[in-house]
Amino acid sequence: MPFTRLVTAFVLTLAACAAPTDDVDDVDDVDTDALPATYDFPSRFTDGSSVSYTGQAFRHLLIDDLKAHLGGMTARLDGGWFPTSGEVTAELDFYLVFDSATAGTVPIGLSTTPAPLQATYDDVATGKKLLDKLAGNDPIGQHEDWATDLVGWTEPGVTTPESLVRRWFGQLDAAAVAWSNGVRAEDPDGAPVTAVYLTADGIDLQQLLQKFLIGAIAFSQGTDDYLDDDLDGKGLLSDNTAPESEGAAYTAL
Repeated sequence: MPFTRLVTAFVLTLAACAAPTDDVDDVDDVDTDALPATYDFPSRFTDGSSVSYTGQAFRHLLIDDLKAHLGGMTARLDGGWFPTSGEVTAELDFYLVFDSATAGTVPIGLSTTPAPLQATYDDVATGKKLLDKLAGNDPIGQHEDWATDLVGWTEPGVTTPESLVRRWFGQLDAAAVAWSNGVRAEDPDGAPVTAVYLTADGIDLQQLLQKFLIGAIAFSQGTDDYLDDDLDGKGLLSDNTAPESEGAAYTAL
């Protein structure tokens, strides 16, 4: 893959863990000009790098673009947009159940300085989505049964991480329809909320969705999948002797 400037927190964490530190007494002593430009390890099996994190980078991108989409929704409503019931949910599903076949050529929403090397979603990865790696939807090796062990949210019908995300989607959908008709929630002080993703009881659904998805996807995959060691063939017990698939530059581990 072409190396990307869409550097993820997860990759940075792995890079930090992998970097030798015996000779570094203070971060100020590090010669930053000598640091490599890419996170790169030569493959034992083919020419080039064995590093491949397109799926992780792609899901971080979807989470970031979902957050930005919500950030721009209030201005759209104030500008005369009148969504019908279900329209906002469909827009948010674009990111949750992303379909490369129909949306791969859509420009990515993320902007960086310098600009990303990738312009469209297909340029980053294909065939990836948030939903399939959400805790509870990637069941092999997870330490909890998220269909029964989800705690911390007691609303009716919320029994899994996915059902909680969809609950928030429904709240945002209803709030957007009401907003377009001149009905705004009031905050705990009795003043109208300033954004459609803010609820009457003080919840910021934009921030909550982003942080929850980072935890239920990126953190869950990193700690309860890649770094797990209680199931043969999974996580740290994955094979590290042969290519993960025919032609792959990396092992399953």
